[in-house]
Amino acid sequence: MHRITKGMLEGKADYLNKIMGTPAEAYRKEGDRYKANIGNYHISYAYGGACLHRMANESGGVSSPVVECHVPKRELINLMEAYIRGLGDSACSICGRVGYNRSSCACGASLRPRLHEIGGN
Repeated sequence: MHRITKGMLEGKADYLNKIMGTPAEAYRKEGDRYKANIGNYHISYAYGGACLHRMANESGGVSSPVVECHVPKRELINLMEAYIRGLGDSACSICGRVGYNRSSCACGASLRPRLHEIGGN
């Protein structure tokens, strides 16, 4: 069994941002203030564990899409891989958008699995 590193977790979060079309950076500077980039996936570290967070508003509020608490890195990377596979199962066949929880996309196309196209196994 190999060690799960922070870099591996950060890479998965970057990959999620890429396939979801969300900002790569958690915050942006507007004038003299920072605002959160809504939709950004990033890793939070606390209590000896890690958690995947997604920005929910410009004030920095977050949701936790895979687990509600900080867990060991190995557990988190397994949960993130399952989340990515689930997103790939609901990708649009026309525009490529992922993450829809219905049978058709906003563009009107039906959804189909496409893990091989986004790099999943």
